[in-house]
Amino acid sequence: SKNTALTQLNCGGNYLKSLDVSKNTALTQLNCSKNSLTSLDVSKNTALTQLNCSKNSLTSLDVSKNTALTKLDCSINPLTSLDVSNNTALTELDCSENQLTSLDVSKNTALTELNFSENSLTSLDVSKNTVLNELNFSNNQLTSLDVSKNTTLTKLICDNNRLTNLDLSKNTALEDFECINNDLTNLDLSKIKHLLNCWSYNNPWIYLKLPDGDIYKKLSPITYTVKVAEGSSKIPFTALPQGFDKKRIKADSVEGTSLEEDGFKWNKSTGLIRFKYKLWDKPETNDAKLREADDEESGFVDAELRALLEVVGPVDPTKPEGKNPDTNKYWTVSFESEDESKGTVAAENTF
Repeated sequence: SKNTALTQLNCGGNYLKSLDVSKNTALTQLNCSKNSLTSLDVSKNTALTQLNCSKNSLTSLDVSKNTALTKLDCSINPLTSLDVSNNTALTELDCSENQLTSLDVSKNTALTELNFSENSLTSLDVSKNTVLNELNFSNNQLTSLDVSKNTTLTKLICDNNRLTNLDLSKNTALEDFECINNDLTNLDLSKIKHLLNCWSYNNPWIYLKLPDGDIYKKLSPITYTVKVAEGSSKIPFTALPQGFDKKRIKADSVEGTSLEEDGFKWNKSTGLIRFKYKLWDKPETNDAKLREADDEESGFVDAELRALLEVVGPVDPTKPEGKNPDTNKYWTVSFESEDESKGTVAAENTF
């Protein structure tokens, strides 16, 4: 606190439980990451342009007075809210791995990098952030996101959300794209001529349109999960996402069941169904080597289909009429104690 002329302070990677920088009003850069701070007062440090307070135990952070901030890293804390409305000069914001349920970046129009991965957001508006180059919102709960105004994006990571639709027709500058583990069925990437990397597995894809060129891609497996009624003998193609095309299933690739005219054969003992599905169409070529390329290069990717029994309604958790239950309708679970002296040796319940 006596070093009032300090402009840069790096005290990261220690075991600090408190930090007083109230007298260090000339600070422009502060790195106090990787400590054990539960609070941080930077209200007097109005000259700060860079603040890294990541990997602490901060439950709140007030940066309303730090209007000169251009870089803020408050990742890996238990923050439940973050107000950056006064920080209009921000170009880089990393608030990943917190407990945020909302984030307003409408005033942060200078942002070029935004990372809010591993939070609990269900929606986000980035329409005002028109100069974004990198956007990471993986591991949240978003069902949709409009990136049509973010035409300068070169990197987009949206893994582990609940996206059902994503329009990238305006994002022609993209080079790196990840959308692993969502609910996407169709996507057109054909206009993204400079795409280098595409990771999109664990989606219930029906069709994917890729640009020409050499792209490092990870598309397998496609994953489908459907519900079937008790007593069903097949999984109809109509139970899969709209547009699923039987003609795109590779002949003789089905494992775990058999293929019928209008669906997959199924019964209660059917496990995981695997097959190869033509997800994208490779342009016709006269190059023999390309014609003989591996499955994924030819458009075929691994697909996995899981079927879950529909829950019709509650069942009385007792044996019906004192008789042994119909095993087609009830499950019986037995619990046994390893030590008879400690109580009930066995208990049985049917549901």
